[in-house]
Amino acid sequence: MSIVLKNNASDFLAAAIDSSQTSITLQSAASFPSLGANEYFYGTIEDTAGQVEIVKVTARVGNTLTVVRAQEDTTAASFAQGSRFELRVTAGSIEGGPYNPAGTDAVTSTIQEKLQEVVSVKDFGAVGDGVTDDSEAILAAINAAVSIGNGRGYVVFPTATYGIGSQVTVAIGTNSCVLDLDNSTLARTNGWAGTYIRVNSGDVTIKNGVMDGLNGAASFGHLVWFRNADNNFVVENMEFKNQVLGWPVPVKIQDTDHVYVQFSKSFTARNCRFFLASRQGISFTSLTAGTEEVVIQDCFFERCFLFGIDFEPNTEVEFLYKKIQISNNTFLDCGTLSTTLDVWDNGGPLAITRQGSTLKATQSAVITGNVFRNTLPASPSDTPGYTPSVRLWGVNNLVFSDNIIDNVGRTVIGTTVTIPGEAAVISGNTWTNSPGLTANSRCAIQFFDHVSFTNNIARRVEFAGNIKNLAITGNTVRNSDISYGIRANASETVVIAGNSFSDLPSKSAIEAPGAARYVISGNSIADDVSTFLPAGQPSDGLVIGNFDGGTPRTPGRFITQTFTINIAPGSPVVIYDLADTNRIGRITIRDPFGTRIGSTGVFANFYDGSTNSSVLSQVIDSPASGSTLTLNGDDIEFEHSAGTTRTLTVTVAWYT
Repeated sequence: MSIVLKNNASDFLAAAIDSSQTSITLQSAASFPSLGANEYFYGTIEDTAGQVEIVKVTARVGNTLTVVRAQEDTTAASFAQGSRFELRVTAGSIEGGPYNPAGTDAVTSTIQEKLQEVVSVKDFGAVGDGVTDDSEAILAAINAAVSIGNGRGYVVFPTATYGIGSQVTVAIGTNSCVLDLDNSTLARTNGWAGTYIRVNSGDVTIKNGVMDGLNGAASFGHLVWFRNADNNFVVENMEFKNQVLGWPVPVKIQDTDHVYVQFSKSFTARNCRFFLASRQGISFTSLTAGTEEVVIQDCFFERCFLFGIDFEPNTEVEFLYKKIQISNNTFLDCGTLSTTLDVWDNGGPLAITRQGSTLKATQSAVITGNVFRNTLPASPSDTPGYTPSVRLWGVNNLVFSDNIIDNVGRTVIGTTVTIPGEAAVISGNTWTNSPGLTANSRCAIQFFDHVSFTNNIARRVEFAGNIKNLAITGNTVRNSDISYGIRANASETVVIAGNSFSDLPSKSAIEAPGAARYVISGNSIADDVSTFLPAGQPSDGLVIGNFDGGTPRTPGRFITQTFTINIAPGSPVVIYDLADTNRIGRITIRDPFGTRIGSTGVFANFYDGSTNSSVLSQVIDSPASGSTLTLNGDDIEFEHSAGTTRTLTVTVAWYT
């Protein structure tokens, strides 16, 4: 039902009523609202002695009103003729009046319920002058919002600067709360040196504001500390910052991160800026319980002393991090400044590490579309040769794609010699150096069962640690700082095909010491490359159809064909017919939407004009999706068990 209001509606009873009557006649009801279906208004009856009763008017016919007696804690009574009857503003007309949102299937609530959906920190005494300690008011607002909202609180901070003079400890159990800063800033006051907000329990989202460490005159703690393995945490549209590099300098024993995720069920950061973190922009240190999912996207990490993002398992439990997605972020000058103050070493933009020598901490990680950039000198005077690094260590299944790594000295990807990772797909990345900077962006990959390194632009790449199946295809390698462009060391079943090498004076394009069962085919080597493949390489390999710019021969070329195909789960589908092609190449199937469906393999067809002989080898299938790439006669077939029909991208590359 909908309440109806009207100004200056007033008249007098035309006849006396007793306490049981539900029909009231006025001398004239013309000033009162007309009522439609499901409409009502509140009327107040008052006699000359001051006796008052509130009634609910549900219908009006002429001067006669149909009413419900004794509303809003008043008592039904008898009133004499001539008693006043008025439409007054009552508590029920405001608090209990319905709120009717527009739209189909909208649910009606009361005005009071609607108002209580959002709680303001100023309702609980927050001042917002940047000087007064508003910590207690903020905590009171959080607890009240959760209570009023039946476990789902929403707290708004009217735009201002709110002082944090003590830790705001959130403990709301299995409930949830959104802290909407609404362009406000939280800043230290009264000399407070500890953590701003510590979440012991509850699903908490913090968004739309600034948390300023104001570390210019005191040591300091975390800005946000999340620490419950059963809860989900989100930071969105936030800026976390400090004013100076450290006070007086960062101290190792002070684990001061902008956002510290000690425990979580899931964590998401979107569209945030992390500036001048004393240690890390975001730090993960799960101790026992695992984190199911981490998503960090569209964020900016600038001048974080140790790492922009750091995953530390801190315990010997495998797969503490089930799924990590880091996409479309920018990392600028992270880990570069730290050694100038002798505080940290081996920092950089991003680290995923392991605990112990054998365990893999992360089950799967997708790292795509990021920019890792350093604009500062690579070798501080007190640490000659030091450069920041991207360290992806202990990831079982890894996709590292379409990233730019500029003047970041090392990209280290690997697991352990005792328990290697399942698969790594490294594609579409660019390793480069900005003009005038000396760090040599390079990549090292080791200890995986399967590695696909495709369509990258690189300076120097080394594969080591007994990679069982290694495919290096379609890459551009140039301007290496060492004796080789690509080095496949101690790897089994290696295909190096369709790559181009240039600007390698006094260097070799390819080295393959210790590699077993290798094929090197269809590569292009420019005149400024000193050596294609140095002497002394293993003998159990095939080198065919490469074009050395310094040697007269008919140049070959690598042709690539890409198409899409819809494949339902559960049955094999022919995706490529090798018959009569007389080709040697590689086929790759992948899901462009980032799921782990996909396979890759090397094929060959030999056709003498009447008879076909086809081979498919070095197949790498994604085990998580039941992906299977097989050869049936001359047909290459693919099957998956991902549950629904998927549109997959097929890339076929062959040498001719």
